[in-house]
Amino acid sequence: MIRVAETLEIAENSWMELRVRGTGHRFVTNSREVYAHTSPVFVNIGGQPIASRDGALFFIQQIDALISKMDEQGFFATQP
Repeated sequence: MIRVAETLEIAENSWMELRVRGTGHRFVTNSREVYAHTSPVFVNIGGQPIASRDGALFFIQQIDALISKMDEQGFFATQP
């Protein structure tokens, strides 16, 4: 268990999460780099929705990169 205390200045709607990286664990599937990942915490300022075109494009690129990584390095019980 770890307790994290951090102060952040947030000027617009956003979200955050916490990741723990390390050597990993044998029960973590497909990635030996990420050991733990929290659910997102959403920050809503002024009742506006959390949405932006740039943010969406960023995550599309991240998802495409993860798909490529799994295609190249994924460990599966049976191959797709």
